[in-house]
Amino acid sequence: MTPASSFKKDVFKVFLLALLSLFLFPLIASLFVQYAEPQRDATYLVKIEQAIDKNGRLSDKDKQDAKSFFRANPSSSTCDNDSPDLAKYRANVCAPYTELWQFHAVHRVSFWTLVGGLLVLVAVLTLGAAAFVNCRAQYFSFVLGWNLLTLVSGRAASRSAADIKRAGRRPMRRRLQTARPARH
Repeated sequence: MTPASSFKKDVFKVFLLALLSLFLFPLIASLFVQYAEPQRDATYLVKIEQAIDKNGRLSDKDKQDAKSFFRANPSSSTCDNDSPDLAKYRANVCAPYTELWQFHAVHRVSFWTLVGGLLVLVAVLTLGAAAFVNCRAQYFSFVLGWNLLTLVSGRAASRSAADIKRAGRRPMRRRLQTARPARH
């Protein structure tokens, strides 16, 4: 194997690994949410319909109206819907740290991570192409790429720290509140 072909193979390997790191995990997360949400919706609908059937205060017409409302508005679709008609329903199924809230958050994060990864890929390819124009463009490409990398890495680190801090703080309080024995 010649040094030139070995170098091309190594560059291709680095490029492929970078693409995987940019797109693989967000894509898997997004596909998982798209796979799991309909199953969660079906499970919630069955439980809601059972609760409606057990409610003795509702007439048969009210039960049918309630069932048709919940069938028309799957639980996963309420997290993004700001309709006042769905406010109470949304507050129950999309409350922070509930299962559907987590699915919705993963879907949003994975979507925007894919968009950001695509933008970074376009920027890298553009800066790489600009580097071949002349020496001045190569220097400009290097400086701009360095600043972009610093900005993106700093933003990602600060966002991750904020998410960890926010996520780590609230559930611990809930666990402590539910774990305390009742005082008599």
